[in-house]
Amino acid sequence: MRANVLYGVGAIGAALLAQPPAPEDRVHEVRLALWVAMPAHMQQPFEQRYGIRVTAEIFGQTESIVVSISPAGQPGKPGTAGRPSPYFEVRTVDEDVAVPVGEVGEIVSVTADATFVGCPMLAGERAILNWAAANHDPAHYADPDVLDISRDAGDHLTFGHGRHRCLGSHLAKREVQVAIEELCRLGTFELAPGAEVHYRLGGGRAPVRLPVIVRR
Repeated sequence: MRANVLYGVGAIGAALLAQPPAPEDRVHEVRLALWVAMPAHMQQPFEQRYGIRVTAEIFGQTESIVVSISPAGQPGKPGTAGRPSPYFEVRTVDEDVAVPVGEVGEIVSVTADATFVGCPMLAGERAILNWAAANHDPAHYADPDVLDISRDAGDHLTFGHGRHRCLGSHLAKREVQVAIEELCRLGTFELAPGAEVHYRLGGGRAPVRLPVIVRR
């Protein structure tokens, strides 16, 4: 491989890491891999196996350039979205409430000078979108934190909305359907006693580790 930099979603890096080790793993000229939202616990194993430095602290949108990133040559913090780009002034909000440090928020575009929750924002600035809160509005969904597969929620925002709807949504739904069918063949699942579920926060919200008991 003659490329110097790899760039893609974290799932691609995870797929490469899942392949059987091979003598050719380090036969390349790649120096840096930008994996958007690669789980923190996969970064070091990827670097050790392929000899490629990983930067996964990055956030951006289709409609804009990179909004935040851990700059090359500077230490990053795995599991975060990096540092704000010098081209944007990033503010973190959730609905009409300012989000404290360490919480998930939203990135929104400001089209005109305005004051939001007492905070002045200028046209062109950004604030972080709280994707993790999508579909969890109790004013719209009854018991939003309860997994109810019979729920009628055709207006969910899992794949975006309108012209920004994910082009791969139909494939993703089919993949989830097949995965659930195959898991159900194994038996029934329940959370292991005393288990704590820790979530990865960033562009989305997903469990890092989910200990379960399978009963056949």
